[in-house]
Amino acid sequence: MTKYMIFDTIEKEVIRRKSMYILIVDDDVQVLSALKRKLEDMGHVVVEAIGPSHSLYILSVSVVFGPDLIITDYNMPGAMNGVELAKEIRASGHRMPIWLLSASNINEEMAKDAGIEKVFLKYRPDKFWSAIKNFGKEG
Repeated sequence: MTKYMIFDTIEKEVIRRKSMYILIVDDDVQVLSALKRKLEDMGHVVVEAIGPSHSLYILSVSVVFGPDLIITDYNMPGAMNGVELAKEIRASGHRMPIWLLSASNINEEMAKDAGIEKVFLKYRPDKFWSAIKNFGKEG
């Protein structure tokens, strides 16, 4: 099992639906690249942010890009973590859903208190990809 397992299991049959604009945040450029490629293969428009500071910059200066969804890693050494990033995003007034990816179990109550809608474990990619396919269909 590799740390990139979440990207190795996307189903071959992709359900095409309305494109989403997605901001992905990670400090690992290989993870960003793999996740971006899979999301674009599903028909989505993806902007990458290399770490929390870059994502906050993108959100602060972009007049055109208002993401439908933000997907962030939890553990980003040398920077704020994904929960802290979510708090900053909410404090700046943004209300789009934020999803957290983690290689380890995270206190979901703490994540929800920070404004994170969903938490996914990287070693359970089926749940993440199912949620991506069904985003916007619930409710």
